[in-house]
Parts: sequence; structure tokens; C-alpha cells
Amino acid sequence: MNLALVLARKGSKRLKNKNLLKIQGKNLIQLAAMQALKTNIFKKIIISTDIKNIENFFSFLKKKDFNKIIFLKRPKKLATDHARVPDVILDILKKINIKNFKTFTLLQPTSPLRRSKDILGGFKMLNKKVTGVISVCESKFTNQYYFNISKHKDLKPVIQHRNLNKSHLFLKYDQKIYEPNGIFYTLWINKFLKNKDFFKEKIKAYIIPRNRSIDIDYLEDLIIARKFYRKVFKS
Repeated sequence: MNLALVLARKGSKRLKNKNLLKIQGKNLIQLAAMQALKTNIFKKIIISTDIKNIENFFSFLKKKDFNKIIFLKRPKKLATDHARVPDVILDILKKINIKNFKTFTLLQPTSPLRRSKDILGGFKMLNKKVTGVISVCESKFTNQYYFNISKHKDLKPVIQHRNLNKSHLFLKYDQKIYEPNGIFYTLWINKFLKNKDFFKEKIKAYIIPRNRSIDIDYLEDLIIARKFYRKVFKS
């Protein structure tokens, strides 16, 4: 059986209470849970959060759907900016009877432009030879172009010891690279418990267009997501 996980802490650094922001009348947590329900492949949907009375947000659901959702209180130490997502998931798996489940799918609330068929498409790619399937989109830049800025406004490459003037370090113009986009992470539970990480061993990629790979971190992201949401779900 399959398990869906929605991680939604109260605090957020850049955009205040971003998981409670709304698109088309529903907040981002509600949207993630509704997208999971729509697939009809999850036995349970776990919402891990430190938001009080979060179950009240789901009173609009039919009893059958509401009963699929488990609300788990997030420990304080795992509700900070520095908490690692794999650690939150490990905490969840310790608290439930994982014997009943083979896979989990992490659905990031701040990636609201996912379709149920994205999640189902990832499951079609899952097999025993891989650790999991992760949604990705084409990246705009290679990591050789990522910099920190010092207090004196000096650019410092995030990847150290690289000479950006050496042509052999640059990717060919026609070479595509990809990055995880937060739409979904579907993994075998036993392999995740072994690796305690998303990216070890063999991982399959499910490609999603960049225009649906918005990760809401700033107000501008929310404005774009609201604009595209209606357009995405017309089709």
C-alpha cells in the first residue's frame, strides 16, 4: 500500500505562513492533500505540521476522504528552518505502522501546479530495481554559475576551486541539466530507511515543464502560481 506525506510547518523565512496562503480559495496544504486524494492510490495521507487545529481546514471533505488523512504533530526540533526533510520523514515513519506500506510519496505544498497524473506517472516508472522516482524540471543554469556574495559584495562560487574562465568547465549549449522541482518524491520505504536520503542508489526522473515547476518561496512566486493555476487545471 502507498502512503502520501505532506510536510507543512507553520513558520517560513521569506514568505510569512506561506503554507496557509490560498490559490482558488484553498490553502497550499489543502491543495496538496486534495491532489493526493484525487489519485485514489494512497491508503493514508499524513500531514506533519505544527499548525494548531489543522484538521479544521479539512471539514469540507466527505467522511470517506477525511478518514484517509492522519494529522501528526511536528516536534519543535523538526519545525525549524534548519530541520532536514529526510529527518522529518524518518520521524513520521517511526510513529506509524510501516508494515502496512511499501512506498511513500512526498508532496511539497509549495509546488501547487502538480496534476494527479504527474503522481500516477511517477508510479508507472517505479520498479524494484530503483530507489524511487523524483519529479524534475530543466534547470536554467549549471551550478558553476551559483555564487554567494560577501559583505564586501564579492562574488564567491558556491562550488569552490572552479576557474570559470576555463572553457572545459562549461557545459555545451545543447546539454540539458535538471533539478528536483518538489512536485513529488516517490520512494520505496525500505530503501529510504536504509539510505536516509532521497538521492542514493538508482533514481528515476519524471520530467515536468518549468512553467509548472513553481516553488513558492517569494510573493512573486505566489502571484505567478495563481495566474497559472486556472490555466493548468482547465486541461
